[in-house]
Amino acid sequence: MNAYRAHYYGPFVLHVVDGISGRLGRMLKKRSDLISTEVDGELLLLDVQMRQIHRLNGTASCVWREYDGRKSFKKVAETLTQYFDIDIETAKNDVERVVAQFQELNLFVQTPFDHERL
Repeated sequence: MNAYRAHYYGPFVLHVVDGISGRLGRMLKKRSDLISTEVDGELLLLDVQMRQIHRLNGTASCVWREYDGRKSFKKVAETLTQYFDIDIETAKNDVERVVAQFQELNLFVQTPFDHERL
């Protein structure tokens, strides 16, 4: 079962990212060619290369803004606990699921693993 819904609008596919997916354990970074903008309080990502628009929910938007490829998932999860009424374990799981979904959608790319961040 997919963790997002696809909507077709003209030449673009709109994905609603809800943060439900699997786990991963890789160092990732955002694709540098994506364009992000906020419209009516929602974060939209334009992927011109894939001709897709991704609409992120609150959790996914927070993860997108906070995860910079240098912060650990735990640090991003700590930020989630400040915005949402959830415990740290739930937040960690949410971050892992959202980042896994971003990778599945090719919004994040794999980078060399930095052992010093463990």
